[in-house]
Amino acid sequence: MANIKTINVAIDSSSWKSPHDVPPSLLSLGNIGSLDIDLDACLLFAGIWTRSPITCGITLADCWAWLRYFPAFKDEKKLKFRTEWTDIDFHQKAVASDELGVGFTTWALYSILGFLSYADTNHVMKKLGTIFPINNAKKGPAKVPDYIAYDLSGNMSVLECKGTQTNQGRIWTAIERGKEQKRNVKMANGEQFIHTLAAGMFIPQDDSNEKALLAIADPESDWFRNEIKKYNPEQILGSARQVAIAKELSLFGLTETAAILAAPKEEQNNINQKIKHDFDRNQFNNVIKKDGIVAINKELIWSIPVRINAVDCIGVRFTGEMPIDELGYLTGDNAEAGLNSRIAEKTLNSKWSQENHSQGVLELKSPIGARYKIEWLK
Repeated sequence: MANIKTINVAIDSSSWKSPHDVPPSLLSLGNIGSLDIDLDACLLFAGIWTRSPITCGITLADCWAWLRYFPAFKDEKKLKFRTEWTDIDFHQKAVASDELGVGFTTWALYSILGFLSYADTNHVMKKLGTIFPINNAKKGPAKVPDYIAYDLSGNMSVLECKGTQTNQGRIWTAIERGKEQKRNVKMANGEQFIHTLAAGMFIPQDDSNEKALLAIADPESDWFRNEIKKYNPEQILGSARQVAIAKELSLFGLTETAAILAAPKEEQNNINQKIKHDFDRNQFNNVIKKDGIVAINKELIWSIPVRINAVDCIGVRFTGEMPIDELGYLTGDNAEAGLNSRIAEKTLNSKWSQENHSQGVLELKSPIGARYKIEWLK
């Protein structure tokens, strides 16, 4: 069986401007009050969306979530940390809360609302041409929200992710702060994003009597940030798509290509040349397979076996494959409008697909053609 965990879900329906604005899927989920969620997929999403779209040699997030946190959870249906997690240093727990908050909320919102990809808001705004002030906030109410997400139809939403291991009350407090951060973005010409969500994940310690909770809210949007009003929705969506793609390509060592896709508008260079440099360099390092696939492989063996779904596992392996042919849409005319148009055409009707979901194995194909595989090692 798959690595499925049960969590509680709470939807703050009163935070929407009108009860009619709450998506039916969220209303239904709120009425049920619980959700079965794929832990392996959540950790995979944490690894993809918490990493930077630009690789600069500091690869803290590359393997952090999908390798480090796999053995942290109890072998039971309810989501909870193992007893040994209690003694983990506070600072490492804080990092884990942030990482897991992203992983669980992004996968849940993909499953519930169809969000396909998540682009770092600060990179999107820089790409559009925003020059952040020297005193730009890194945290607190003035912080730019985490992500601009988009769905299969190209509708955009703002998302601020939160996470905690303290208690359920703390996640609602964090979401209240997230509401203020999320209000720092508004659509051009007064049009709001489809959703402007603040969502958070509470995962209890072993000695906690509370249940894991996914909390979601969407308060009134009577705010706006002047900078984003300079750009129309098509410009914002085009930049968000490029940043989201860059996050995936950078995993495969296509660093120059990813950097161009995520670069500020004035730093755009010839993407054809950058792709060639990436391929030449990777071929030299034997990263590109003979069958035309860029591949990565990460593996972690634990010193003590971990019991998962009643099976003793000794480690976890992550592999990723990106067929070179899938990147053909990036080449050609380098005009920004042309590139955005080709990306839109490539991702049209493309969503995440589950290729394999069995005991100890999860395989997912992303909208851009990348294939990811998680394997428990026995």
